[in-house]
Amino acid sequence: MDQLNISNTILFDTYKELISPSKLDYLLIATILLDDNQIKKLLSIGGKRFVWFQKYLWSINTKAKTITSLIKYGEQRLEYEKDYNKAKSWPPGFEGIIEDTHIEKFLIENYVGGILVAKKREKFFQQTITIDFEDMSLTRLHQMKGVAETNVAKFKCAKTNYSGSEKGNVSSGTAFFINSRGHLLTNNHVIEGCTLSKVSYKNKDYDTKLIATDANLDLALLKADIRPDTFIEFSSSDPKKLQKIFVAGYPLGKGLSDDLKITSGIVSSLKGFKDNSNEIQVDAAINPGNSGGPIVNESGELVAIAVSGLSKKSTESINFGIKADAARAFLKLNKVSPSISRFNFSSNSDKLLKILEESTVYTYCNK
Repeated sequence: MDQLNISNTILFDTYKELISPSKLDYLLIATILLDDNQIKKLLSIGGKRFVWFQKYLWSINTKAKTITSLIKYGEQRLEYEKDYNKAKSWPPGFEGIIEDTHIEKFLIENYVGGILVAKKREKFFQQTITIDFEDMSLTRLHQMKGVAETNVAKFKCAKTNYSGSEKGNVSSGTAFFINSRGHLLTNNHVIEGCTLSKVSYKNKDYDTKLIATDANLDLALLKADIRPDTFIEFSSSDPKKLQKIFVAGYPLGKGLSDDLKITSGIVSSLKGFKDNSNEIQVDAAINPGNSGGPIVNESGELVAIAVSGLSKKSTESINFGIKADAARAFLKLNKVSPSISRFNFSSNSDKLLKILEESTVYTYCNK
């Protein structure tokens, strides 16, 4: 199962509230919803802090379109439940229910702009899970029907990992073929620190050989023992403002899905960050994992290579690509001659999709 695990340990405060001279009740207050003064006040009246969750894992299964949460409670929480149950008169069927592990499933409803939303609806309440892949956070919203009050908890990603053949600290990105001999282009930061990079082509993984890198341009040239059916030719024309472009790649690796994702937009500027003349700015979505992917025109010809984007927290649709001309000079220095397209007409959508699907690959390595 392709998955992204989001785990965190959250501290909770518990304190005793005098309901009547003969009866004690417990109220649980999440520290993430309190300020320091409120916490100090609770502690001053006998509150104590303990670990409520031993593990809190969130797993995304894109094929089943579900998010699963698994809560492994700590020993202190289980002791609390025992004390709490003793003080309550539960109806038949509820008494003494103490579980150390709790699992819930949510149905994925939407994914757009790096935000994934999933919901779980029951008779009297609804829960909404929102995952922001930009700051790697998860927000859980609990709403009771007919009640205006809501409960919100926010988690920060402590660890991510992908299941399957990949283990350890996996770095992933996108690469694409530039000729029929198995040469590929990607970003230097995608393969930096890798002892061996691999690519996935037609449901099979291949080792690659690192031919050359350029840290300043952020480019890397790889070679695989593959004879691709299709490769991407370089555009013979310089990019222009308002030119329509398409970006292909694997944002968030295979944790989102193993299907190639394609976004579209325009060339916004002929200079990159801080007036970098080797880059263009585009408004098409570029997310982590898109790095090294092709940016092509309507004919499927290379205009640039996806490299980075500004934080979505304070900007909107400001992303960058390394110009094809800069990549062509890099290749010539390393004795690889890219194919230059001599045609300048638009492909239909089926032909463009075929070019991108057959020439763009997922690349990864263990670091």
